Amino acid sequence: MNNFKQLGPLIFTGNVAENYCKFKQKFKLYMLELGERIASLGTILHPTSKCNVSVERHILFTREQKEGELIDSYMTELRKLS
Repeated sequence: MNNFKQLGPLIFTGNVAENYCKFKQKFKLYMLELGERIASLGTILHPTSKCNVSVERHILFTREQKEGELIDSYMTELRKLS
C-alpha cells in the first residue's frame, strides 16, 4: 500500500476542458484502485464472508421508486445498491 499515488488537483489554468478530461480519467483510475484495495482489505478481514451476486442484482434491478420519494433519494439508493 505504500505505492498508492494520491490524486492531484484539477488545474484551472490553460486548456481547462482538456485538464478536466485528464483529471476525470485519473479520478476514475484512482477510484478503481481504491475500490480494489478496499475489497482486498475486506477479504483479509472477513475471508469467510461471501456475497450472493444474484441476490444483490435482483435487489438492484427490482428496486422501484416509492410514492413520494424524491428522484435524488431514489438515484442515491440505486447507486448504493450497485
